[in-house]
Amino acid sequence: MLSLQRPVLYVAHDNDGVWKFTCRPIGHKITQIKVMPVENITQLDASLKELFEMPPGVASVRSNANSNWEPFLLYPDKEKE
Repeated sequence: MLSLQRPVLYVAHDNDGVWKFTCRPIGHKITQIKVMPVENITQLDASLKELFEMPPGVASVRSNANSNWEPFLLYPDKEKE
């Protein structure tokens, strides 16, 4: 069974509909990435459920597992087009 060794501090909902959950926004090697159903990640961290209304093209970050999520646009330059 997969467990969280670190809290999820970064969530991105890419424009192609793919969700990404990591312990930080950058610095992960491809060998560190695990693919799993969204339902499984919410069983490990129920606070992630509040982000499911986040539209594609938006990400959210927090400083620690007890902090509030702070959303932002993944591609802010595309909003100007």
